[in-house]
Amino acid sequence: MDDKEHKLGFHFDKTISVTHIITTAMLCVSGVWWGASVETRLLVDSTKIETVKHDVARVQSEARDNRGEVREQLRSINDKLDRLVERGVNASAISQKPSPY
Repeated sequence: MDDKEHKLGFHFDKTISVTHIITTAMLCVSGVWWGASVETRLLVDSTKIETVKHDVARVQSEARDNRGEVREQLRSINDKLDRLVERGVNASAISQKPSPY
C-alpha cells in the first residue's frame, strides 16, 4: 500500500515540524496585531467624525444667522427704495446724473 501512495506522489506526514508551529504562531500574532491597529484606526476615525459633526452644526448655525442678517439688509434696501419712490425720484432721473467717480 505504501508503494502505491509513493507512486502517486501524494503523502500525508503525521508529524508536525517546528517551522509549522512557528509559522502558525506568527500568523496568530500578526492577526492580533492587525486587529489592534484596526481598532485604533476606528477610534481615531470616530473622533474625527464627531469633530466633523460639531463643525457642520456650527457652520449650519452660522449660515442661519447670516441668512437673517441678509434678510435684514434686504429689508433695509427695500425700505430705502420705497422712500426714494415715495419722494418722486424715478429711475431715469437717477441714471442721468453723472457719476462722481
